[in-house]
Amino acid sequence: MSTNYRVLLWFLFLVFLAACSSPSPNIPEQPLSGLAGLRADYYAGSFSGQVVSRIDRHVDFNWGGVAPAQGMMPGDFSVRWQGNLNVTQAEVYTFYLTANGQAKLFIDGKAVTSNAPLALSAGSHTFKLEFLKTNADAAVKLEWSSPKLKREIVAQKYLQPATISKADLPFANVQLNTNLLINSNFEGGTGGWIKFGESPSFNTITPGRDGTGSALSAASWLWIQQDLPVSNIEAGQTYTLRGYAKAFDGGTCTLGFSGGSLGQRLFNEFVTFRSSWQEQSISIKVPSGTVWMTVYMATSAPECQFDDLSLIAGSGVPPIVGTEVMNNGGFETDFESWGRYGGTSSIATPGQSGSKALQVSNWGWVQQDIPGIVLKAQPYTLSAYARSATGSTCVVGWVAATATEVVLNVRLEFNNTTWEQKTTQQTVPANLNWSAVYVASSATDCFFDSFSLKPVPASPRAINGEWSAIQNWPLIATHMANLPDGRVLAWSSYDVNTFGGRPDLEYTQATIFNPANNTFVEADNPRHDMFCAGLSMLPDGRVFAGGGGDGANDLKASVFNGSTWSSLPTMLNRHWYGTAVAMPNGEVFIGYGRGSSLRSEVLRNGAWQTLPGISLTGITTATLETPDWYPYMHVSPRGTLFHSGATTTMHELDISGTGTTTNKGNRDTGEVYRQWGSAIMVDKGKIMITGGTPRETTIGSLKTAVMLDINTTTPVATKLPDMNYTRTYQTTVLLPNGEVFIAGGNGTGVEFSDAQSRLIPEIYSPNTNSWREGAAMRVPRNYHSTGTLLQDGRILMAGGGLCGAGCGANHQDGEIYSPSYLFNFDGTLAARPVIATVPTVLGHNQTFSVNMSGSGADSIGKFTLIKLSATTHAMNTDLRRMDVAFSQSGSTYSLTTEANKNVLTPGYYFLFAVNSQGVPSVAATVRVSQ
Repeated sequence: MSTNYRVLLWFLFLVFLAACSSPSPNIPEQPLSGLAGLRADYYAGSFSGQVVSRIDRHVDFNWGGVAPAQGMMPGDFSVRWQGNLNVTQAEVYTFYLTANGQAKLFIDGKAVTSNAPLALSAGSHTFKLEFLKTNADAAVKLEWSSPKLKREIVAQKYLQPATISKADLPFANVQLNTNLLINSNFEGGTGGWIKFGESPSFNTITPGRDGTGSALSAASWLWIQQDLPVSNIEAGQTYTLRGYAKAFDGGTCTLGFSGGSLGQRLFNEFVTFRSSWQEQSISIKVPSGTVWMTVYMATSAPECQFDDLSLIAGSGVPPIVGTEVMNNGGFETDFESWGRYGGTSSIATPGQSGSKALQVSNWGWVQQDIPGIVLKAQPYTLSAYARSATGSTCVVGWVAATATEVVLNVRLEFNNTTWEQKTTQQTVPANLNWSAVYVASSATDCFFDSFSLKPVPASPRAINGEWSAIQNWPLIATHMANLPDGRVLAWSSYDVNTFGGRPDLEYTQATIFNPANNTFVEADNPRHDMFCAGLSMLPDGRVFAGGGGDGANDLKASVFNGSTWSSLPTMLNRHWYGTAVAMPNGEVFIGYGRGSSLRSEVLRNGAWQTLPGISLTGITTATLETPDWYPYMHVSPRGTLFHSGATTTMHELDISGTGTTTNKGNRDTGEVYRQWGSAIMVDKGKIMITGGTPRETTIGSLKTAVMLDINTTTPVATKLPDMNYTRTYQTTVLLPNGEVFIAGGNGTGVEFSDAQSRLIPEIYSPNTNSWREGAAMRVPRNYHSTGTLLQDGRILMAGGGLCGAGCGANHQDGEIYSPSYLFNFDGTLAARPVIATVPTVLGHNQTFSVNMSGSGADSIGKFTLIKLSATTHAMNTDLRRMDVAFSQSGSTYSLTTEANKNVLTPGYYFLFAVNSQGVPSVAATVRVSQ
């Protein structure tokens, strides 16, 4: 890699794509081709210290505050365009030079005044245009007109670049495993991207695809492109283009990657988007002879939006954090990994350590570049040795930048004539575009050796989180539910540590845990043994429990209002291990379970009604164990119930009237039965299914995971990366930062057993589509364990067992996990944003204000709603999360809720604000009305 903001030697060869031989209807005909345009020399400063040379197809750039070329630092720069202007007809022409900065135009060596007539003969005329950035935002555009030519951009076909010698084509090692695109998330506006097309609608909007930041919006028919420098092109290397796009009202959006030789296009691959935000990717092995490559977006009417694009060369796997970042820091392999950019430099002996050192003089500059992806958002220590031959100043520097600003610029100065070590510790911010370490001398000799750039070791809890001490509980928490005031309701059965065999005992041992002071208040239900009941949270915040227990208990239904239990009408069917779902219209569905004979019913207008049209006949076979116990069910975006497991056969259930059932086929090819796995609505219309045991074929657990998209009537299953551990009986919790936390379970799939207990939890990141491990729990949490997210962003895990006195799997205790987002890098508690004011009741498609204070009050990156929920036996039909669209004015934010009440189902939610450092607030509890 050879980049630096003073003396970079990159060449960017820009050749636009030739017209497709059979273009798709949505892709505009590509208007430019051939080796035409202008030679462009980009400088960091005022026309000195060449940085990048390339061919620009015309002069029409709006950089904003973004760096003008890859490898350049954002800041002051200048550009000189040179070549020939080929005039086809002798006429009087008028040139229009518009610039945000200083711009000068010269034709045939003479200065040309903007908007003044100029007579030109037919033929070739020498051309030069100079631009100097003088403002925070930079832009320049050159147009012309004549009596026969309407005012337009001076097009590529009229331009011929000045000669570029072979020495101007310094192919360098491609930057591996880093994003090669500038301003790929559009946080710098449209800077770095060039638009072709008549439509003026080409701008950035907020929020972006994940509810934060910016996205690019383009309407009508446009072609938008960014070209790659030659130094980022390596024949035989595999490149992967990945990005998100959203199409509106039946339109088609295209993301493509193309490249070729001087004379022809060698490849052109693209993907199309025709629906809501979707991620797609292309992987291409670049053919021999490729000297230009470009990434493009093409739009159709009425609108396309794009966000979070990346072009990665290599394996796509970043280096392991925690190791030395620099290579050949002792110069033992001469100049390997170091670039020389002026002055005099050589390898000297002896070194400060080892046999070699670097000797630099005559205002020399030697540099090692570090791709942005290598440096994580954390502190690093730079260390180096140096000595001066004469006492003059020798410099070791470290610079870094995002696409829009220099974020790090430090230097260490050495004047001693003997070896001296100096260090600096700097915290690297997120989203680096580029970084480098350099050395510089004065006129006399400087010697450098033993460079090191290493991450500062993080506190273990800043990486893996931390569990609290074990706390004794008054019972084994087999069932758990959030209460709107932040407390947690939990219960076992008629006894604190056992269940079953006593149909005459119609009561439940229950408790309310207050995480604010770690206290318990008794909350027993005297009329109903609710062990293995169907659970759900009603829209008014009450906890529903239907069925469970022995004898008459499996016909009973109860609700808890935060202080007392009350009874509902007796159900029509028995439901032990039945699934309960609170519907958006206020009705309550309960179905299946032991004793139900596959029947279901609905609490409608204060009375239970059977649903004879709801039938899952066929899910039970001789080989499956209890497939009708706690079937996976969730409210779909259409207001129906979607049955996604544990069987592979899926159904959509419309419970209006007497109900109808539609078979939706199998979950996915290769999918198996997942008894006691977990199914959670992790995003709008998306169900994440993990683990479980296929016990009809073998004893053991699964580590596989699948994402089921039910936003349309045809479900789409996508295989996710395997978890690190096989798990059955695990608990799944959704986090405010958008990640998914899974804890507990065992690898055997055997009830009441702590064999192969999974003490290490794991966290799924949708941004990286990967799992990482957290700190290990202290106590196994297997069959009959529960857990939930707390209002302060921590996670409560409790219970396991309930198998009677003397059972080794009984765990009458609990522990609380603090995720890593609650800690600073050094392990101290992170300062948190504070939701100062927010309405307590929200409607659908409602815009409301949230006032923030505390840490990062004016830099909130995400607002997230997570529904309060009730869970048991890894089953949770309530839990769902969604980001909330917002705009910002200082520390006041305007949020707009989801319009679809089948997505934002009525009930109580935790509203979290997450600052730019990823630290969440304590949640505000809000109620979404019906």
